[in-house]
Amino acid sequence: MIIKSLIAMQCIESEDDVQNQSPPSVEYFILESEEFPIGFSSYHNGKHYGICVSKTLNDTTREEVSIPFISNNREIVDNIIKILIKNTVTPISLKDILLDMNVICN
Repeated sequence: MIIKSLIAMQCIESEDDVQNQSPPSVEYFILESEEFPIGFSSYHNGKHYGICVSKTLNDTTREEVSIPFISNNREIVDNIIKILIKNTVTPISLKDILLDMNVICN
């Protein structure tokens, strides 16, 4: 089972926002699991951590990308998510950003 914990939420303000509509928001989650994804060895018997970024465009439209396995070290994932929040990374660019940071492999 994967536990999804909300770490932060940011509203994205832009000049293109239509009046009387709430601005898009981005939510950042840490994923925690003891189950290893297919293709990963279970060499570590403890927990492993990932990241999920979700963008809500309006009340019904949502973009979401999850990277379920990044590290078995929570502190590393905490530091990565702080960088993502600081730079307002959205779901569409999450994988590319993590690849550029050498956090995940293609």
